[in-house]
Amino acid sequence: MKKVICGGQTNLVFIERKLEPEKSFFGQRGYDVIVADLKEDPEILKEKLQSVDIIDVGGGDVNYLLDWAKKANLGSYLKDLLARGVVYVGGSAGSMLPQPDIGFTWWEANDPTDHVGLGVVDFITTGGPVETVVARKKHLQEVMDFPWKIYVLQDGQAIKVDGDTIEHLGPGAKESV
Repeated sequence: MKKVICGGQTNLVFIERKLEPEKSFFGQRGYDVIVADLKEDPEILKEKLQSVDIIDVGGGDVNYLLDWAKKANLGSYLKDLLARGVVYVGGSAGSMLPQPDIGFTWWEANDPTDHVGLGVVDFITTGGPVETVVARKKHLQEVMDFPWKIYVLQDGQAIKVDGDTIEHLGPGAKESV
């Protein structure tokens, strides 16, 4: 049986209600859906993640999600899971966790908020006009070490990473900075 794990915000009642579309989507495709919570015991979470084919992480407050991902030690073994063939699917905040930095659109030099992502990939994704992204990248390069390529995603677009191959998928212009 193929298995998928879905997670998002950490309130279990909220997860159950919020995850119905994902559970139905994956269930209809023959997956056994397991719900995980970043607040559960890190060893139990790791065991769950090691038993699945797909990890689906939804949206929410990216700072909150990153804080709990770090407390759960997710960064210490996520790369290994992906190297074994586990697929990571992230939407909104969930797509930002694997990035090296989550603060592209909001972080400033005087902000003490932890903006360092899990660093599973070496690029940033964001939406918005390319001109705004170029200006923001230039600003950040003036106040910090910011070496990453930025993929500008529009509605209906995604980034697919398979080993060292990165594909910008979906309709419209494929822009990066």
